[in-house]
Amino acid sequence: MKLEYIIEALLFATGETFTVDELSRLISRDGDEVEEALADLELALRDRGIRLSRHNGEVALVAMKEISPIIEALRKKELTTPLSPAALDTLSIVLYVAPIEKKYIDLLRGVDSRNILRTLRARELLQETREESGVVYNPTIKLLQFMGLESLKELPDYEIHRKTLRTFLEEGEEETQ
Repeated sequence: MKLEYIIEALLFATGETFTVDELSRLISRDGDEVEEALADLELALRDRGIRLSRHNGEVALVAMKEISPIIEALRKKELTTPLSPAALDTLSIVLYVAPIEKKYIDLLRGVDSRNILRTLRARELLQETREESGVVYNPTIKLLQFMGLESLKELPDYEIHRKTLRTFLEEGEEETQ
């Protein structure tokens, strides 16, 4: 399989930005090979609805600029509709377990949380950061302010629920190993 296909799939499936070094480590190829594959991918996407974007040493897939108004309208709609029960569920998990990786949110919810996490990030209720273990999610100060909290420890039965959820996740992790 062509390296450019692997990179395209990674960028598409995660919706994340990556540096060449991160891609190199992820797919066990050297930087020159990754750079060549990125150049091929950029060329292949030239006449498509998505493009390869490079900014500050990172690469990502983005929509072509002519489609931006349509995407912006969708995002505005996403930001003005009330949060769904699934979004509230996801927020609760992050509030009690943060920092938490997506795979653990998915485990607790029993479904893929990618779209909900995107919505919550767009509303600036969650932030994602890269740690050694991977991408983790945390509540934003904006969410805490909205909830009238100074600290997560002010959540109802915070320590009890946090401990219960973390125990469940640790047991689930042990079962999958």
